[in-house]
Order: sequence, then C-alpha cells, then structure tokens
Amino acid sequence: MGEEAAVWEDAAVRMGRSAVTPGEVSLSAEVLLFAVDPGQGGLLPHSRRRFRRALAATRESGYGLPGAAWRARRTAMGELAQAELLRPESLQLADRPRATARFRAVCECLEQPSAADSRAWELLVLLAWSGVLAQRLSKGERRVADRRLRGLFKTADDDLWGFPGGEYAMPAWVPRLGGIAALASQIDLFDSPGVTDFGSDSSGFKMPYGG
Repeated sequence: MGEEAAVWEDAAVRMGRSAVTPGEVSLSAEVLLFAVDPGQGGLLPHSRRRFRRALAATRESGYGLPGAAWRARRTAMGELAQAELLRPESLQLADRPRATARFRAVCECLEQPSAADSRAWELLVLLAWSGVLAQRLSKGERRVADRRLRGLFKTADDDLWGFPGGEYAMPAWVPRLGGIAALASQIDLFDSPGVTDFGSDSSGFKMPYGG
C-alpha cells in the first residue's frame, strides 16, 4: 500500500474502523463506491448507459432481466450502507478515509503491476469503460492507466487474461459487456464525459482530490 493510502487507512483505524478489503463487498458495490464523488456526493460524470450495464453485469444473477441495473444499484447501496461506507439511502460517503484507502490500493497496480490482484484489474477495467476512472485521475495518471490497460488487453483471449502476477479465468461479466475486444476498443480515458484535470500530473496517484 502506498504512503498516502496508509495514512488514510491509519485515520480509519483511529476512528475504530478497518480499511476496506477485497471481497468485503461485491464487485458491483465497489464499482458504485468508486463512482461516488468523494467531496460532493452523488455520482461523478460517467457514461450512464455503460455504468448501468457494468453494475448489472457484475451481479451474480439477474443480468438481462428487466430492471437488472436498478436492482443492482439498490443492492450495492445496501451493501455499502451495511459496511458503513455509504450513508443509508444516499450516494454520500459515510467513511471517506476507508473508501479512499481502498481506491488507492486498487490504483497501486498501475504503479506496481506485479503486486496487483485480479479484483483490482477488474475494477480498473470497469471504471475505465464506464467513464468513471478518467474523472479520478490526472492527465499524467490517465496516460499510465491507458498504457497498463492496453497491455492487459493484449494478453487476453476468450478464456484467460494475463496479469504480471499470473493468468486468471475470464470473469463472467466480460462476455456480458461484449467481450475483451469490444471493451478494449471502447475505453478512452481522454474522451470521457465531463473529464477534467485536477491533482498532480506526476503519475503518482497522490491527488488531493481524495481518491
């Protein structure tokens, strides 16, 4: 974990709460968590259609049924509220330090790919595809992320995708969103809805924006 992520985690611990760990909430819930504006609440600018599809596709059941995206969002909000990460019935962070520490940990695989786990890469692909990731990274950081994700897509086939730490079975949500080739062709970290450039341009993922 990077230095700033550790600082945020220490703050969470001082408040009597542990950091968010992979698997504590579902993949769909983490996608929603990282789409929440850390400062103002609500959702960051994103591709509405893709974001809804990402939430629905990452649920274990119900994809393709009417209202799947709405149910996925409500279920994710319930998970995050139970984990004390979101305020109940709200898109407002209840515990910004924990949410920030987890986002920093996910982004570490962009700096240190060999230390990444498959869950972090899945989140980065989903966030990039839905337009969320570009909102949370500076211009320099987007360049790094784009390079890492392109490298990931080049190693993938229909059954496996490869990471610096090894190969993993293709997640079930990938074909639901059109497959690796479609995802790779549709991700553009420099042409996302409402994209801005805040924080550092050092590719260090240390922006004061709050992760």
